[in-house]
Order: sequence, then C-alpha cells, then structure tokens
Amino acid sequence: MPSETKLKVLYLAGSGRSGSTLIDVILGQVPGFSAIGESRDLWEYGIRDNRPCGCGEPVRGCPIWQAVLEEMQLTEPFDGEQMSAWRERFARTKRLVPMLLRGKKYVEGEDISTYLRVVESMFHAVARVTGSRVIVDGSKWQTYGFLLSNIESIDLYVLHLVRDPRACAFSWQRKKEIDPGNYLAIQSPLFTTSFWAVWNPAIRAMFKNNAKRYMFMRYEDFVKAPRDKFGEILRFIGADQGTTPFVNEDSVSVGPTHSIEGNIARFQSGEIQIKADSEWQEKISWGSKALVTAMTWPMLLR
Repeated sequence: MPSETKLKVLYLAGSGRSGSTLIDVILGQVPGFSAIGESRDLWEYGIRDNRPCGCGEPVRGCPIWQAVLEEMQLTEPFDGEQMSAWRERFARTKRLVPMLLRGKKYVEGEDISTYLRVVESMFHAVARVTGSRVIVDGSKWQTYGFLLSNIESIDLYVLHLVRDPRACAFSWQRKKEIDPGNYLAIQSPLFTTSFWAVWNPAIRAMFKNNAKRYMFMRYEDFVKAPRDKFGEILRFIGADQGTTPFVNEDSVSVGPTHSIEGNIARFQSGEIQIKADSEWQEKISWGSKALVTAMTWPMLLR
C-alpha cells in the first residue's frame, strides 16, 4: 500500500454530458485539490495515444504526468495496453450485475488485484507530486467508482451528478470536441437514454447506503445557484471553504488543470460565467423528447 494515510478521492459519477467536466475544472482550482479528469482512460488516451492533458501539453510531455509516472512505486513494471485491457475486462457496464451481486468478492483475483495496485499507485503519486489532499476524478462510470471504493488506501466520496435525460440526449446528438480536432461520437437518443436509465439507479444502489460518502446533485440545481452548490460540495468532502475560485455568484476564475479526457471545456482559462444551457428545450425534436420522456418518466417524476 503506497501510504498508511487514506487519500481522499472525490469521484464524479453520472452519465455522459452531465456537467462533470465543468465541475471537475472548478474543483481543480481549490487549494489542496487536484483535478485529474477521467483517470480510467489514462492508459489509452494518455500513455498510448499521447493526447492533450488539460494543461494543453501531450500527456507524455506534461511535466506533472511525467513526474507521476516516475513516482509510481511499483514492484513490477506496468503496461499501458494491459491496463486498458483490464479496464475493459473489469470496469465495463456489462460487469455491473456481477459487482452488485458479489460485492467485495468481485475484486478477488490476481489480475484485478494487479490492476487496482497500479491504479492505487497512480492516485497516491498524483497526491505526492502535486501536494494535494483531495484528488478529483471525473470518470463517471459507476463500475470504475466501485473498483476505487475497494482500494483500502482510498477514502472515496461520490458526487452523483444527474442532468435531465432530455438535455443529455440532445447534447449527444451534437458534435462535441474532446480535444482540438477530435470529436466524441454522436449517439442516438435511444442509446443515450438506455445508459442514463441504467447508470443513475445503479450509482444510487452502489453508494447511497454510506450517506457520509454519497451526495446527489442535479446539474440544473448547480447552474441555478453555482456558488451555493459548490459550497455544499466542499462541506461534503470536509474541505475549507475559505478560498474558492468564485468571483461572484455565478462566475469563476479558472486556470489549467491536468485533466485526462473530458470535453473541450477542460482547456478553458480565465473567467467563466456559469449558466443553464436551455437550448435543448427549444431545439430537441418532438420524437426524441417523447422517446426519452417515455423511457425515464418514473425517474423524472422522482
């Protein structure tokens, strides 16, 4: 185990296009916090493909990630391709039912133990290199969050972000950059909503029983009162609220983070005004709106 002291990790869980990148970037401005984006994709996105870090440099050329990789204290070498393969094997949505049924027994086995040792070493290396007390991970997958919750040296806090599924479905029908020149694939409302309807109840089922480590937040509530809601997040994680990046009630001043993947918003610097994106309400097609509403109406009512 890399450290006898448990490391606080704030995990942003939810379906895609739920606002996690924005909140990840803002949290990364808090003293003692380090926002690393979607760490589940470090090995493929960063190590293999050398795509841009949130600071703008390619991951293998980023001084922070270079130092992290050198700092990782492992007794055996690790292979980025193998780590990607293990993530696909152990953390995809298809593993959700075995996780829910087997609980802690799911993480038993030599391969999954090795995978988690490398992930554990990475988190602690980030903390040592950056001097951070809290690591913010925006990986979103409930399955990856479950794996992190079974690392003994990590004290996992889960912030469950939920956005209106009709807004998510509309957003996934638009081209959106992941980094300059690279776009996320467009997804159909049926595909997007199917994941939304499975992931959100699964996140709640996995983590709600530990009330001190699970927080539910609607994205719409966050953008309506961002400063107040941000304060709630800091109280949840037990962080000092004396220094935040907010310059007024709905604007923040941000600098570069070292986030892996996410959307193009992670490259923003300067003052950002936080406001609701209500375009979907006017532009979503009648058919898409009807389909998504029909698939999710019990949860929308709740």
